[in-house]
Amino acid sequence: MNANDESVKKYYVVAVVLALAMFAIIGGLWSYLPQRIPIFFTYPWGEGRLAPKMMLFLLPALSLIVVVVNKIVGRWLGKNSTLIISVVAIIALIVSIIQAIAIFGIIQSIL
Repeated sequence: MNANDESVKKYYVVAVVLALAMFAIIGGLWSYLPQRIPIFFTYPWGEGRLAPKMMLFLLPALSLIVVVVNKIVGRWLGKNSTLIISVVAIIALIVSIIQAIAIFGIIQSIL
């Protein structure tokens, strides 16, 4: 195992830890959240932006899905290139960071 393998592994571990932290934060604040929360920010202002609070779990779930898919894609496409393996790992980490920022923004706007 070389240094590149270690850094790629760290990207995936941090991405998974962020997703699990998002699940924990949502679970910890569950009783304080209103029944409907703003999730769909691309919709016009009003009721269309609101969704049941259960939908908040969609963000960390998507992060975990991206990690799994990118891990598979990295192994499949990265047989000849370590660059591809690194890029898909970094993308998984970036997606988890963006999802964590979104969760933080949603929660701080309603509490």
